[in-house]
Amino acid sequence: MGAVALLEKHKASLKKLIPPGIPEYFINDVISQADDCIRENDKLAEVTEESFATAVKRAIQLGLTIHGPLKQAALVPYENKKGLFECKFEPQYQGLHDLVMRTGLYKKIISKVVFENDEFYVDEMEGTVIHRHKMGNRGKVIGVYARAWHVNGETFYEEMEKSEIDQLEADTRKGSYMTPAWKKFYNEMARKSVLKRLIKHLPKSGGQHIEQLNQAIKIDNEQFEPEVIEPKSISEGKQQAIEMQEAESMEQYQEEIKNLMPRLQQSMEPAAFDEFTSKLNLDTLSGIKFAIDSIKTVLEDA
Repeated sequence: MGAVALLEKHKASLKKLIPPGIPEYFINDVISQADDCIRENDKLAEVTEESFATAVKRAIQLGLTIHGPLKQAALVPYENKKGLFECKFEPQYQGLHDLVMRTGLYKKIISKVVFENDEFYVDEMEGTVIHRHKMGNRGKVIGVYARAWHVNGETFYEEMEKSEIDQLEADTRKGSYMTPAWKKFYNEMARKSVLKRLIKHLPKSGGQHIEQLNQAIKIDNEQFEPEVIEPKSISEGKQQAIEMQEAESMEQYQEEIKNLMPRLQQSMEPAAFDEFTSKLNLDTLSGIKFAIDSIKTVLEDA
């Protein structure tokens, strides 16, 4: 039938799951967003229809968008032990922001990344936070913080240093490698991490939609990452690790080649540049390493 067709078939029942009091959240929009997710990520076309429908259902139950400029949650494909692709619903920090504001208990909530060149100061006695940064090179990430302003005037604050973030990321791994979400969206995942820690301590008594907020945190805490398939032998496992490491190295070296090429092109005549680059082997790790060394030698002699 197809995952999107399955959603269309049950559209009437899914519509009833939308939490009350959320304006401009329509079931047709969510199904359209689900279709856009598949078009954007071809791996989602391979997941089981049931897992995809369940992930979208969770988004509807929380009233969160899953695609577009106001995206608040993600549909993440993963491979289970049986070799089947399934779909996981994963709230993002934008979704947690919105869920906190829906309680009606808070005037504002923020989560920010702090870089080494930022001006950052916290006065715990006064309850003030100063965070200023200029445009340009902000340096490396050194931490994150989140802050919420209650309607009664009270403020709540939580922070995490980079070492804490990295430890949290390491604890969520199933294998030896960083998950795609952390690898591609480190800052966003760090912001979500400190938000979850803050939300745990926020007063929620008397608020609206508290059930959705708690459910979002529960879902995000589920250990539902890609399963690690046990190798048939130790040697096979080692070979698998080597191949994964080489793939990551290839990606890094390819990025370095990409950065070097414009400089190389400027330093050579067009014909010489074409002849030089035609001889480069960029299909293997050893070939890429040799190409980088060769390009650097040319640039040094130029």
